[in-house]
Amino acid sequence: MIKGYYYSSRCKVCNSPHLLEYHKLFLLEKYSYEKLSEYAKTLGEDISRESFRNHFTKHVLPYIKAVSQVEAGKFTSEFIREKLREEQNIISSIQHKLQQLETLIDSLMKDPDVKSGDPVKLKTLKDLMAEVRLTQESYLRIRKQYLKETLSDKDKMYEDFKHAIEGCCPSCIEKIIKKLQEMGYE
Repeated sequence: MIKGYYYSSRCKVCNSPHLLEYHKLFLLEKYSYEKLSEYAKTLGEDISRESFRNHFTKHVLPYIKAVSQVEAGKFTSEFIREKLREEQNIISSIQHKLQQLETLIDSLMKDPDVKSGDPVKLKTLKDLMAEVRLTQESYLRIRKQYLKETLSDKDKMYEDFKHAIEGCCPSCIEKIIKKLQEMGYE
């Protein structure tokens, strides 16, 4: 029996002694509901194609969909956390560079040649201040683009992952989940 799938005491398929075999045939062998009904007859069971359709659409597939959405969410959350850690490292580096520039500006401001209006020193000071402004503008532009790309990447990855495991049997999904957990995704 599929661990955690939705069960109904009134469902012929849920109560069949051949339940696992039907799941395997439908999920792995891609049997149609009609073919499953014909196969059930060979096993001495009278289960209509509608009963199989109801079983898989109401009992099995919702479970698979729920598990895949939860696990895909966990997978993308870890990806986003890693990207945010990388971004924080970039931010720290930019902050360090800005502090160095500010220190240079402070030392230039104390320089007697700057105070007296030396054109070379004043130009150096002006260039450093422009560099600080450009660095800050670039950082804000990059961050805005990064957040936009990260969100669209997250959405695309989530949809791709859902699509990739859509037809997988529950035991395969559990294996995928286990493998993702072994890889460090919570």
